[in-house]
Amino acid sequence: MTRPIARSANVTARTRRRQGTSALFRSALVMALVITCVLATPVVVPAVRSARAPGGLPASSDGGGLVAGHTAMSGLASGACMSFAPSGGKPGKTVFIDPGHGGLDPGVVGSAGGRLVLEKTVALSVGTRLAELLRRDGYRVVLSRTTDASVASLSASDSVTGAMTASAVHRDLVSRTQCANAASASVLVSIHFDAFDDPSVGGAETFYDAVRPFSASNRLLATDLQAAMVAALGVTDRG
Repeated sequence: MTRPIARSANVTARTRRRQGTSALFRSALVMALVITCVLATPVVVPAVRSARAPGGLPASSDGGGLVAGHTAMSGLASGACMSFAPSGGKPGKTVFIDPGHGGLDPGVVGSAGGRLVLEKTVALSVGTRLAELLRRDGYRVVLSRTTDASVASLSASDSVTGAMTASAVHRDLVSRTQCANAASASVLVSIHFDAFDDPSVGGAETFYDAVRPFSASNRLLATDLQAAMVAALGVTDRG
C-alpha cells in the first residue's frame, strides 16, 4: 500500500503573510525573487507563456491540445488538482507540484524594476515550467493549481475585506495535501519565494519533513534540490 505523501493532520492554521510596502521590504523582496525577476524572467516567463494553452493550463508538447484531467476530489476550485500525462520519455513516477498561494492570497507583495510582483504569480510560472520539463522526461505531473485561484473552492464568507480568513487559508492548505495523496504522488514539491526585512538576507533554502517513515529519502531529495539550485543560480546557500 502506498504511503500518503502528505499528512493533513500536520497542517496547522496560520495567518496570512505580511504584505510589505517599505523600501527596506521591497529591497528584500528583490533579493528573494532575484532568480526569477532578474535572471530568469527573459527565459522562464516567455517559455511558460508559450507552453500554456488558454485557461492557464500547460499544453502537450506535440501540439495536440491539452493532456489533462481533474484528480477525483470534491470541494476544489476550477483548475485545481490537475493531472498531466507524460509528453515524452519513458513513463515514470508521479510528481506533485504545488505553486504557493493563489487567488485572494498573493503571498509576498512587492515591486521589482518598477513593476508589481506577487509571489503567487511567480510561483505559478515556475511551477508550470517545471511541470513541462518533468513531463518531457516521462513523469506524470499533478499541479495543485493551474490558474490564479486557491485550491479549495471558496465562498463569500471565506474572505474579509478582500483577504482570505484564517480558516479558509487552513482549508486551502489541507486541500493541497489531499490532492497530493489522491494523486498517489511519489514526490511533493511546494514552490515559494520569501522576503525578509533585512535586504542583506537572500538565497535559496529547501525544507523537508524529517518525521515521516521515508524521512531519509526526503532529506536526500531536499539536499539534491538545494545543491542544484545554488550551483545553477549562484545564490547564497541557506540550507
